Amino acid sequence: EYKREAYRLDSLRRCLHSHYLEQVEKRMMDAGLEQSMCDEDFRLSSQEEKLAYRFIRRNHYSPAAIWVLEQMQSRFDEDELRNLLSGFGGRSKNAQILSDISLRLRNADKVEPGNPYVDVPVIEYSGWKENLSGYIGYARYTAIGFWRSDSEPSCRDMTKFGELYRAYGYRGATFLSVSLDKKRDIWREKVRTLGLPSHQCVAAEPDVIENRYALVSVPDFMLIAPDGSIDSRNLTVTQLEQRLQELLPYRARRDTAVSSVPDTTGFVKRSSI
Repeated sequence: EYKREAYRLDSLRRCLHSHYLEQVEKRMMDAGLEQSMCDEDFRLSSQEEKLAYRFIRRNHYSPAAIWVLEQMQSRFDEDELRNLLSGFGGRSKNAQILSDISLRLRNADKVEPGNPYVDVPVIEYSGWKENLSGYIGYARYTAIGFWRSDSEPSCRDMTKFGELYRAYGYRGATFLSVSLDKKRDIWREKVRTLGLPSHQCVAAEPDVIENRYALVSVPDFMLIAPDGSIDSRNLTVTQLEQRLQELLPYRARRDTAVSSVPDTTGFVKRSSI
């Protein structure tokens, strides 16, 4: 019964996705249609998650529940994962997927809002090796977008992330895009194709960032305060915009408008030692 319903919802999402691509190819896509299709995709996705959550909770004694949990774990938030793990009891504690999720939840506790950020190595678009700490502080908030170039939702939201950079960069926010791509040439090409601004980096060790920041899916956005503490995490790009409006509410003047020319170099000026 679960498989039939999950297949039905997945088929509807795939049909919706195909229709979206057709509209784009025919140049019939507008903002209103795109929003309505995104809303429908979100509705179907939410139904899939609720279906899986109910199945796991009701069948925690079955190996099938562990299989579904492994397939769907990236779709659940941290509280949902904790609730699901608590239902398995002692007989399934040795299942590897349960151990992996437990580790991720322990890492998530370390990067809760209010805690210090975790420094990780990144590589700039230019190839320069840097650390996350090179972008934090300087009396500015740091907005970070984690994404992958082969993810269409990532590409769509990173385009919006670039718009936020132009709107809030001058107000007191640094914008850093961190790709989790392992093929850097493909990542660079996607950055050029999309014309993404802000500082563009790729994770030196994607698995390390995913574990340290307990990332469950991409795109994923977080905001770090000037003192290095985590202001908020696991944000959508819309939630990030709302938080920036709260923290940096000033309006742009015409003579201080940020240039709309995309900057994909990712260079940061450094002083010689």
